[in-house]
Amino acid sequence: MTRTKLEQAIQQLALVEKELMSIPGVNAVDVGYKYVNGVVTDEICIRVHVKKKKKKVPKRSGSLMKSTASKPTSSKPTTDFFEMTLS
Repeated sequence: MTRTKLEQAIQQLALVEKELMSIPGVNAVDVGYKYVNGVVTDEICIRVHVKKKKKKVPKRSGSLMKSTASKPTSSKPTTDFFEMTLS
């Protein structure tokens, strides 16, 4: 049985959630739909909620960025960043 893109993204998030949450400024991570220019798409992705979005994401060593921010394939979800403030 083939896993759905949602199941793949949830599995991938489980592998990288701890590392993503250790990055300064990251408030939360989840799986959901990707937004492009404020418009929701039908693409499932790992969503990273940050205090302040930056124009460029700093390069990190290890498998995290390779597994989450690389070009999407049938087995790797993309990553989206959302700016949010927790009160």
